[in-house]
Amino acid sequence: MASAGGAAVKRAVLYARVSSERQAEEGFSLPSQLEACREYAERHGFTVVQEISDDISGSVAVRDRPGGRRVYRMLESVDAVIMYTMDRTARAKREYPLEFFVFLSDIQDAGAELHFVDSGRASGSIVDIISAWKAGQERRDIKERMMRGKRAAAKAGNVLCRFAPFGYRKALVREQGSERKTLEIREGEAETVRMIFRWYTEGDGEDGPMSIRTIRQQLTDMHVPTCTDRRGLNVPKVRGRAEWEAATIGQILRNETYAGTWHYDKISGNPIPVTVPAIIDRQTWEAAQERRSRNKQYSRRNTKYEYLLRRRVRCPDCGRAMTARSVVSRGVRRYYYECLSRYHHRPCSNAASYNARDVDRAAWQQITDWVTKPKALREALDNYQQQQSEATRPLRERLETVEGLIETNKRELSRLLDAWVKDDGYMRDLFDQRRHEYETALIEQREERDRLQRLIAEQELSEERIHDILELAKAVGNGIVDAEEDFSKRQWLIETLETSGELERDSEGRKMLHLHCVLGDAHMPIVGATSRRRSCACPSQPTQAGSCNNGCPG
Repeated sequence: MASAGGAAVKRAVLYARVSSERQAEEGFSLPSQLEACREYAERHGFTVVQEISDDISGSVAVRDRPGGRRVYRMLESVDAVIMYTMDRTARAKREYPLEFFVFLSDIQDAGAELHFVDSGRASGSIVDIISAWKAGQERRDIKERMMRGKRAAAKAGNVLCRFAPFGYRKALVREQGSERKTLEIREGEAETVRMIFRWYTEGDGEDGPMSIRTIRQQLTDMHVPTCTDRRGLNVPKVRGRAEWEAATIGQILRNETYAGTWHYDKISGNPIPVTVPAIIDRQTWEAAQERRSRNKQYSRRNTKYEYLLRRRVRCPDCGRAMTARSVVSRGVRRYYYECLSRYHHRPCSNAASYNARDVDRAAWQQITDWVTKPKALREALDNYQQQQSEATRPLRERLETVEGLIETNKRELSRLLDAWVKDDGYMRDLFDQRRHEYETALIEQREERDRLQRLIAEQELSEERIHDILELAKAVGNGIVDAEEDFSKRQWLIETLETSGELERDSEGRKMLHLHCVLGDAHMPIVGATSRRRSCACPSQPTQAGSCNNGCPG
């Protein structure tokens, strides 16, 4: 590095991260971390060239975080990375001490050092292994104690939620010298909830039961305030005031809290029921669930058209899934793929409807071309293999680092065992503790190695898999005529080839299908009878699909 007055200037980047308000309250806030890192840098003669913060939550590796990626880009130009404490390098249960050593290894490979305010320079020694293992064990113990405490509180009748459901407010009840967290009814909101259930199960007195979309429109027309409107929550709203979402009404209709039973920890599959004041009676709630179930079954049973790409096409503009729906126009039912954003008033410029028959026909024709032309298929698979190899390069780099850590820990464990055998018994307890820490680290590293190998195998296209696809294509090609007449066989092939797609208009206004599968990528215009009629350059009006009064092809 550069020198000033004959002394080398040691350049450092400060890296802080925090993932919750609770951590901020406990003194782990980003400003407090950075202040401690600055003081450490000054005490140890580092010149701070950059301060980087990450407030992203979740178990994401440092190199995959926005701030972490900036740190990695600077490693070649700094002497050190300074962090507040070791547990800032990782978050998830499985990451200790693995993620710490992956991060340390990457920094050392770049010729830099990793420093912590509370423990100094990290070298990867046995002391670091013990510290990393203890940090991980401590976090696991804290999390386990918190979960046990929360489940015990829920079993004691406490409602543990950040926001009360619409129709309720959080309340504190004192009973026999103790306090219990519960919910109490907000009458203004509760009346809206009762109205939604009554309309859905009985109707408004004039017609029969209403659909969710009709209820949404009715509430909006009546200017009934939504939850966000009533409570002034600081959350972004896509719609205006008193404009309801169909999804919100669906959530209300399936929430058992309104029948008097709130559930804690539903995600675990073992929820704890807690009794709360009911807004509707149990009979009304069960009637709503029965209708929801009946509507779901009815919808599936009465699908008029079998959509080949159902749940497999997305909108490239907003990234959301495209829905399959039908409409009746001039007495004829037509089937389309459309972006869901248009129905939820979300930002998206892809407002077109795409004729499902034309889209499915184009996709199937492309699949047919691939499986019936072996040479072209082999070229497409080779190209796909090369693309996936490049896409998995970061995974392979991480795998190489983890395998290096495994070999290092195996050597250290072997040396430790040799020393243990020669010891006269005085240091046996310490040896046992360190052996346990090395073995724990090896277990976590081997689990990560296996996980990475699975991910790479799933994403890369091996020669064996290419051979299987070519054999499959040959078999399918032989029976392609049968598949033309059998939707289940076409759908099986679509699923086997991991087919997906996007639908959009190109710069010239043409409707396009971008098709992807293990056989390759294809981009094609969606051309159907309607499109051909509209593309006719002849001034005469066409009388049927594909032809006009002058006899041109349309």
